[in-house]
Amino acid sequence: MHASSGGEIDALWCLGDTVGYGPQPEECIRILREMDTVWVAGNHERAATGAIGVDEFNADAAAAAIWTMGQLSARDGKILDALPEVVTPDGCTLVHGTLRWPIWEYLMSQETALGHLQLQETTLGFVGHTHVPMVAVLDHGREDE
Repeated sequence: MHASSGGEIDALWCLGDTVGYGPQPEECIRILREMDTVWVAGNHERAATGAIGVDEFNADAAAAAIWTMGQLSARDGKILDALPEVVTPDGCTLVHGTLRWPIWEYLMSQETALGHLQLQETTLGFVGHTHVPMVAVLDHGREDE
């Protein structure tokens, strides 16, 4: 999300996992749709619709995903299932995990960052699943990448 010079929001980008953490998944979906959000699927969106299993989740996250599934209307389930895994608005790449594994891979190491950045075709990219603020840069001028 960025603000124009007048302080208004030009766009809202969501990197996934907007359901599965709180008690109001349908309200979250409604608000993001009302705000015309550019939104990618995370592992929690996919688990909440049954598109992926919860075997890889910790016990609390699995229970939350199963509970969330029971809260969603068929319409909201279809909305979540239709979310793309990667989008490129305004010349930026948005993905929940990495471009190697868009739903699951954490970008936490140099090796993972290099694998992701080698697939990224835009100058800037944003990854949500990592849960840690960080910056990774691919310097095409260096040979020791």
